[in-house]
Amino acid sequence: MSIPGTDRAIRWQDAALFDGLDAQELAVVDAIARRRTLSPGELYAREGEPAEELAVVIAGKFEIAKQEQKNERTHAIDELGPGELIGEVALFDGRPHGMSVRSTTDAEVLTLPFGALRSGVLGDTPAHRSTYQKLVLNLGTSMARGLRGHSAESVAAAQRRGAMGQFIVNVLLLLCLYVVVVAGLPKIEGFLPSSTSYISIPLQLLFGIASWRFIRRTGYPLSMFGIGVRRLLPSLLEALVLTVPLLAAVTLVKWVMLHFVPAYAGTGLFEHTDVLARFGEPGVEKLLVIYAVSSLVQELIVRGALQSTLEMLLTGPHAAARAVFVSALVFSVNHIHMSFLFAALAFLPGLYWGWMFSRQKNLVGVTLSHVAVGAYVFFLLGVSLPH
Repeated sequence: MSIPGTDRAIRWQDAALFDGLDAQELAVVDAIARRRTLSPGELYAREGEPAEELAVVIAGKFEIAKQEQKNERTHAIDELGPGELIGEVALFDGRPHGMSVRSTTDAEVLTLPFGALRSGVLGDTPAHRSTYQKLVLNLGTSMARGLRGHSAESVAAAQRRGAMGQFIVNVLLLLCLYVVVVAGLPKIEGFLPSSTSYISIPLQLLFGIASWRFIRRTGYPLSMFGIGVRRLLPSLLEALVLTVPLLAAVTLVKWVMLHFVPAYAGTGLFEHTDVLARFGEPGVEKLLVIYAVSSLVQELIVRGALQSTLEMLLTGPHAAARAVFVSALVFSVNHIHMSFLFAALAFLPGLYWGWMFSRQKNLVGVTLSHVAVGAYVFFLLGVSLPH
């Protein structure tokens, strides 16, 4: 279990394994120890291979991964930092490595061969015997501390997985409810003015409240869901740059529809060319504010809560891409009240914003891009707003 704040290199003598050893005993350790450096991504130990040495991490970080029994897929399950141990379990039970260990940064370890630790307590002098006894005691203390920490962490992880699973169930239930209600709108259009908005906006707010409660209950930092100032400036700068090709793409889509979809024949590419006059029209400012709030809620739900959760839950190759894909589908369905065609087309910017969010993990940039593209589509290109 990685300890916060232990990223920096330490002197090997300061590792917990050597607590209580005096100068003579440290000299005994130094006589059998050797140093090994590793590059980022270098494999230190492979699951299933014989374990022959105990290692103390002196600098850098390591990832611990476990392979599934039925296939070759591996899962990163923990991280090690300076002062922590590799191979202590195999020292006692004599079995092969139970997990693979790979460096994630430039790293250095101090290794102690099992043979030297097991054969006659390192030697037959008092210093050798006391060194062995203290090392065994420190190893036992370290393993007991690790078991306690892993037990508490396992309970917390199980609680978080349960909360995430419940959130995904709630999303599916609400999504099904949303689709059913929207499908029934033609039956009630004569009774409610702007019936689609009356239904879609409250449902979006319901999704948003549920998403916010879920995020708060997970116990994870808000930054893991794209909320806060972390990566804020890169997110804003990237949104400014990457929104431009998206605007060009939606313009191209409308041009294609003008030429190939009969319903759009005879209309202009830009229905409102005077930008200032358009946004000065009565009611447009209010609609723009409503749309901005709706965009924020959608991004909180789809990118902040759902995509972030899927990226944490999914494993294996292309896990992030699959999270983006599923979230974009949900984003697309969220626009089904406008039309099937509009919902299908919304899938593409959904993928684009999911990719942007996956890169920077901050909701501000994708939300601003969402608002800018929506304002362009609805208020300048002239695509009809839901009513």
